[in-house]
Amino acid sequence: MQIKKTIGLTVLGFIMASGAAFADDNGEGKGKHMDRPSFEEIDTNGDGQLTKAELAAVRAAKFAERDTDGNGELSIEEMTADREVKDESRMERKFEFMDKDSSGGISLAEMSPNDDRIEKRFVMMDADENGTISEDEFENGGKRGDCDK
Repeated sequence: MQIKKTIGLTVLGFIMASGAAFADDNGEGKGKHMDRPSFEEIDTNGDGQLTKAELAAVRAAKFAERDTDGNGELSIEEMTADREVKDESRMERKFEFMDKDSSGGISLAEMSPNDDRIEKRFVMMDADENGTISEDEFENGGKRGDCDK
């Protein structure tokens, strides 16, 4: 179960991961979340607040982007296409664990982390407890006290 959660977060550069490291303006990444979308990319309605629906939509879009053959599942090749795999046998074991229906691919549902975990992360990032995530909260990774209330 823990592996499923970890890979789900890693593959998507999960939007709600803590920390403020982004790709800088010239496209060169810095930090471990360099493939995480910018606040502006997630805030699709441009209101300056991220909702759970916007986060889910970006998550689905990132999955679709990786699903290069469009079959609704990620093959091990699609999952690792832009990553250096140091231990192929370990990756294969993780992949097999996640492939609950033994279809040879990982669906978005199989990849999705536990909804409770997503909810807890959202609540942690929502420092002012208003039900949305501001740009300041997003950049500070939900460190309460670091965001203006």
